[in-house]
Amino acid sequence: MRRDRVARGLVAAAIVAGGCSDPAGTDSASEATVETASEAGGTTLPTTGATEGEAPTGTGTTGEPLGPCEQAHPGEQVFRRLSHSEFNATVIDLFGAEVVKSPAARLAYEGDSNGFTNDVALLTVSWQHVYTYLGAAEAIAADVVAVLPQLLPCAGDPAADRGCAGEFVDAYAGRAYRRPLADGEREGLLASYDDAIAEGEGFAEGVELVVTRMLQSPQFLYRVELGAGPHDGAADRLTPYETAARLSYLLWGSMPDAELFAAAEQGSLATPEELVAQAERMLQHPHARRRVRQLHREWLHLGTVRGVQRDGGLFPGFDGLKDMLVAQAERFAEHVLFDAEAADLRTLLTAPYALLNADLAPLYGVDAAAAGLSAEDGDPQTDEFEVTPLDPTQRAGMFTHAAILGALAKPNAPAPVLRGKFVIERLLCGQTPPPPPDIVMQPPAVELGDTTRARWEALTEADGTTCAGCHASINPPGHAFGHYSAIGGWMADEGGAAIDASGSLAGQGIEGEFADAVEMMHLLADAPAVRACVLKQYFRHAYGRSVGAGQDACTMDELAARFDGSDGDLRDLLIALTQTDAFRFRPRAGGN
Repeated sequence: MRRDRVARGLVAAAIVAGGCSDPAGTDSASEATVETASEAGGTTLPTTGATEGEAPTGTGTTGEPLGPCEQAHPGEQVFRRLSHSEFNATVIDLFGAEVVKSPAARLAYEGDSNGFTNDVALLTVSWQHVYTYLGAAEAIAADVVAVLPQLLPCAGDPAADRGCAGEFVDAYAGRAYRRPLADGEREGLLASYDDAIAEGEGFAEGVELVVTRMLQSPQFLYRVELGAGPHDGAADRLTPYETAARLSYLLWGSMPDAELFAAAEQGSLATPEELVAQAERMLQHPHARRRVRQLHREWLHLGTVRGVQRDGGLFPGFDGLKDMLVAQAERFAEHVLFDAEAADLRTLLTAPYALLNADLAPLYGVDAAAAGLSAEDGDPQTDEFEVTPLDPTQRAGMFTHAAILGALAKPNAPAPVLRGKFVIERLLCGQTPPPPPDIVMQPPAVELGDTTRARWEALTEADGTTCAGCHASINPPGHAFGHYSAIGGWMADEGGAAIDASGSLAGQGIEGEFADAVEMMHLLADAPAVRACVLKQYFRHAYGRSVGAGQDACTMDELAARFDGSDGDLRDLLIALTQTDAFRFRPRAGGN
């Protein structure tokens, strides 16, 4: 009962701290955490970004006011809670995957906003989080204590005492908080150990309570950023440890490693060049590949296919392929950014190959044996995917993968409206209006035509129909995928009827006509509107928030110029995202 009461109080404190999130950077955030900037960073830092003795200003060297893009422009920023995936990854990196094994120690999917699970709009707090974090923290603490002598040599001594518990705090608490401990924090954690001993419990129970408390601290659950003093009239600098955390959660979705902590301690994360060096190093780590898989899984809703139902008579065995389809698509994106000759948007959208195994080969019309693909065990965690050439007249990049097309269909037929809507929203960042409230949502009757396109055109595009105005622009990109079945397989025809997959993107403001999806994807790959949308999607995932219409205009212009200058290099875009004012600074305290 005592332990439960203490733990709940700690999470309640975290919720209070989260409630003080402040887009303008006002003092309430600092008051909520009862720390100074120097304590949070572990070192006393200069309080000005100007030459020592000078006050930061909003004017240039001539005394004239600086333009909006000449001052720092960090955009809106708030205290953010770790997303559930970030929480899980951080705990594993803190203690080790071989330690944190209990299913109760992992937090489940909690939804998304703007397609992403790390969007700050989603990361609100409620009393439900009290129980969620309490349960996870207790499960993790139990896992840690079960192997404590492996983590802490002195814990194997039957005479282990408070000194040994202090060694545990020294080894793990600073890493958990992602900065050196501030005055009083070490003793605060050890007070929980003292409580356990005072109630007659032993060393292990005391450390278990320390871990439970540590993992419910606002310093762990939130990415606390108090800043290190003014940079100029519009922005504050971050402490080195805050910069390290931003870098690790952007590129890895987890806490900094030892090298990044060391760079923060040495003050070696202050310049753009130092950030580039770290970013390039970090992109070599497997965590970066995991993060890229997550980015594309969330942006393109790759996991949706797991929940669809397809006609078992028409598509036997499809359920057994779903997990592999998701893994295959994720690893294709990973391959493009890390292993392909050109890590660019054009490759992502038009590459005439996929990563296949023997199980998936038939769906893509590939002879597994001839392609040298070996049989696997059906487990997407162990199945090996090989880069496999596909018919370039049938497949072009990610949007012709079965993980996407197989999710955008009806149980027994393609769904051009869903596919067109997906292209517009995910690749062009457009919006499609909802259907009128009096419309009954159901597939068109078979009698309306010989092909899927004919039936949907009769239902939604015919002159005089209520829906024609909107569907004239929604349907064409969807019809382009007319050759792909309800599970994403290639169809030469529909029951002997010829498939017309031609059209144009005039309704989306893109010039040019296409004969099919392959031609459409090549058209889209070079469209400025697509490049702008992909940049926005990467921004959202990297910074965990939407693009502000005015406040992020300078940042978006800078990123767009670099993205265009690299000819759409996606890997370079990840590095570019570490160079912006939105990444390097926070708004001035007080909203100045």
